[in-house]
Amino acid sequence: MMTLDSKDYSSDDSNDSNDKDADEEDSGEDDEEEGGNDDTKEHPGFVEDVPPSQSPVARPLTPEIQFQYSRDEDDVVAQTSLDKTSNESFQDPPDISPGPRRQASQHIETITSKPDDVLQHHHKKNGKPRLPDPESLELLNQVSECDVQPLKNKKSRSSRGGPTPDQLSWYGPRWKSFLEDAKVECRAQHALENPFPTLVKNLPGTITEVLIAVLVVWDTNGKQFEAGVWPEQKFNMTRLLYDDLSTWRSDLKKTAISIAPVSYSLIPPLSVPVQEHAAWVEHTAAELIKEAFFLRFGVDDQGRTRNFAHPALHEAVITFFYTGPYRIARRMPETFSMELPLSCLALVAAAFNCVFDGLVKNGHGKSYPNFSTKDYGPVYCQMLELLKHILEDAYHGPRLSAQLREWAAAGWAAAMNLEGVVDARHDHLQILLD
Repeated sequence: MMTLDSKDYSSDDSNDSNDKDADEEDSGEDDEEEGGNDDTKEHPGFVEDVPPSQSPVARPLTPEIQFQYSRDEDDVVAQTSLDKTSNESFQDPPDISPGPRRQASQHIETITSKPDDVLQHHHKKNGKPRLPDPESLELLNQVSECDVQPLKNKKSRSSRGGPTPDQLSWYGPRWKSFLEDAKVECRAQHALENPFPTLVKNLPGTITEVLIAVLVVWDTNGKQFEAGVWPEQKFNMTRLLYDDLSTWRSDLKKTAISIAPVSYSLIPPLSVPVQEHAAWVEHTAAELIKEAFFLRFGVDDQGRTRNFAHPALHEAVITFFYTGPYRIARRMPETFSMELPLSCLALVAAAFNCVFDGLVKNGHGKSYPNFSTKDYGPVYCQMLELLKHILEDAYHGPRLSAQLREWAAAGWAAAMNLEGVVDARHDHLQILLD
């Protein structure tokens, strides 16, 4: 631990004194605040008290020390008058005749009366203090409460351990239903446009647009909501949808994690010792991610590479977009039933890229990178550019378009079959009307 002796402090104080003298004219109030925060420092304009050898005599400060106060001209005049009065009282004048003494007394009375005159002059010039208009205060109070409502709710609820306005459980049943619908719409829109929205001034613009669009639809349909929520909680609702998108992408990564071991043969053979399993997986994953081999699936009948055609991608697409818990395809059947959107294939490919990044560093599969906007937003954009480049190719473009239609047909059939299976479970419930 470093220690500072008195020499260090004296050196710093001298430097501070020079700096303060240079900046005195620009920021007098700052000097007062800084001096009040440090009790160990003395102001450079004062020296150590020495026992006086004669009667006390008031001495003015040296010319280079000029204090500035946040006062108007009238206060300065009053302070000057008081200073003169105090100087007169501290001086020890020689014996004078009654006439001059009486004149001095009158002079002091004249000086001491000046502050009252200054105060009256100040009130005449600036007006006397008065209470504000009650109606104006009430209006300002309502506006302030509206502006800080999200923060107030968040602090009060979180201090008691309850939900906050950026959590679904905080809202009433009607707003909760609305937000659930907004979540589905938000996932579908961003799956087609940009699954990795960015924050602009702590607010994602695209999510705000979706939120307002869904609200307009609900309002047009005559839906009712609990009062006192909109627009006060607009920011928290938007943040809730933004966090839901993060969870949605994380679930896609989990889907890819469950598919990868079998689809990419990442299970070590029996000939590999148990203690070497992790190293074996890391080496295999490194070979697959090199030059994006994990995206390819051999060659076609013409001997050409089949890019973005690996069965793992096909399985993840159907599971996540068509038959899984989210089932985004049901939100936009006119799009997903005809052709798999290019952005969805790029998102799934980026998710597998994230999984292989984790396996290269940790063959045990116990930790994976966050599938976040910062880390994998650029990867997604690169995947999308590669797919667009393939579509521009005279040979690979038509083949990729046909693949997107085939995968959409398979996914839609699986979704319809899933609904049919649910209905078939109740086929045993029959009646006989004889």
